[in-house]
Amino acid sequence: MNIKWKKNKNLSPQIVLEKLNDIKFFNNDNKLSYPSIDYNHAFAALCSMINFPPNSTKINKEYVIKNAINNIARQTSLNCKNVITEINDVAKKSLAVREKKYHLLTSISFEKPYR
Repeated sequence: MNIKWKKNKNLSPQIVLEKLNDIKFFNNDNKLSYPSIDYNHAFAALCSMINFPPNSTKINKEYVIKNAINNIARQTSLNCKNVITEINDVAKKSLAVREKKYHLLTSISFEKPYR
């Protein structure tokens, strides 16, 4: 995939990533969490700063971005270069998984009188 940061002088992903670094928290089980509502705002801002190619319609973009951020945040501090690299890696992995088709057969019975 060729996922990149949008080029705009008014958008600064590093500021948003620093905010996420500030609010990330590891609990007693060493699980990563973001206990602040600021995470939702920062995540929405990051989603708007990332440019996915037109052929990436089958990718769940929020899932890819969230997974990449969490993977990097567990290991080190977030910065523009390692986050966009991880987003590309997670997107490639999600596209590598084949879709499985399932069929669901059901029946339903009603007694008279039906209403």
